[in-house]
Amino acid sequence: MSALPVRVAHAWAIVWLDLYQTPCLITEGFTDGIKGMFREIGRGKQEYPFNPLNPATATTNRLGRKKKYCNDKNSFRFGVTY
Repeated sequence: MSALPVRVAHAWAIVWLDLYQTPCLITEGFTDGIKGMFREIGRGKQEYPFNPLNPATATTNRLGRKKKYCNDKNSFRFGVTY
């Protein structure tokens, strides 16, 4: 049997008994979650959360490279459309 669960339990006990830091840690985690929620609510439909530059257009992908298969008539990935 592994001793890891016991070590994790002891680590959590030490963290929770450290009375000076615990309120700060809990408050920071809570406020980060609230800020993230409002940031996601205010984010536009075409904006990506981890790509602030977002060079994506109709002909370029998220990395700024030309899309292989865009909406052009001659760019159908299975060949030429008739």
